[in-house]
Amino acid sequence: MSKERPRILLVDDNVPIHTLLSDIFRKEGYDLFSARDAMQGIMELKRVKPDLLLLDMNMPAGGGRSVYERARMTTEFMSLPILIYSTTPREELVRKFQTGPVLEIVDKNAPLDKLLETIRMMLQEAR
Repeated sequence: MSKERPRILLVDDNVPIHTLLSDIFRKEGYDLFSARDAMQGIMELKRVKPDLLLLDMNMPAGGGRSVYERARMTTEFMSLPILIYSTTPREELVRKFQTGPVLEIVDKNAPLDKLLETIRMMLQEAR
């Protein structure tokens, strides 16, 4: 992980989510980079080289699954912490993805404190 402010790449097609999280993350000491679809997310992943990927599942141009798979197929990002932030039911996501030290799931309807706590934990574990 970089010694500067942690870099988070948010891949989500919901513009209000980007606006809300941008302000909150800046106050929390994170640099937020944004992509609004899967294709842009894959390009930004390579450019930004984030410390954590915050990923929605239901998006145009391939959806979050394609970003996840591309990251995991790339040696540089195999151990990148990925946080799935989605309204897709948790049970469905758990069936599709193996959670572990570098993959967590937070429902978009959960309190923001839960999201921030999970991000802090994942970044700490990645050090």
